[in-house]
Amino acid sequence: MAKRTALLLMLFVFVLLSGCSRDNNDSLLTTEETYINRETTIINNYHNNEYPPEKSSIEPVELILDDSKGHETEYYENGLFSDVYNNEKKGFTEKINYNENNEIVNYEKTVYDEKGRISCVYIYSTDKTFDYACLREYDSLGRYYRYYYYNSKCELVCYEVVTYDGYGTDLPVELYDNKGKALKEFPDSF
Repeated sequence: MAKRTALLLMLFVFVLLSGCSRDNNDSLLTTEETYINRETTIINNYHNNEYPPEKSSIEPVELILDDSKGHETEYYENGLFSDVYNNEKKGFTEKINYNENNEIVNYEKTVYDEKGRISCVYIYSTDKTFDYACLREYDSLGRYYRYYYYNSKCELVCYEVVTYDGYGTDLPVELYDNKGKALKEFPDSF
């Protein structure tokens, strides 16, 4: 009799545990979702109104506009176009941007990192003097993380923070001034 009671008790516990574990599996995250959630926690280790001190200044780079290898022209839907000079071996691209009247609007130099991603975009006025720059950072998954905007004096004006939810969907971009105060729109002092 004791064996039979013990066997029934074990069967009851097994059925009870099987039912509990089946109900709980519906709320468990998959391995991929868990990884993304963990990654999101890691990349958001700064408060959004802080920035690393090493990002407080930059130096503009020299415009070369070397036509010895030729260039291509890109045309855009709004009627504007650009002459593009690629220098893949040195890791940058330069552009002369024109308006619809064939007048130069500005010059642009895009520098790429070792993974081929945009590292910084430098903008120069029509007289080829440095105007502003946008430095870009990426998280460990290769997604955009922060954009730092610098004025013609190489001073940080503002920065944008890009965050993602646990499924990798990007959330609304947050904009901050150089002191970490939240902004509703881009500053005019650019």
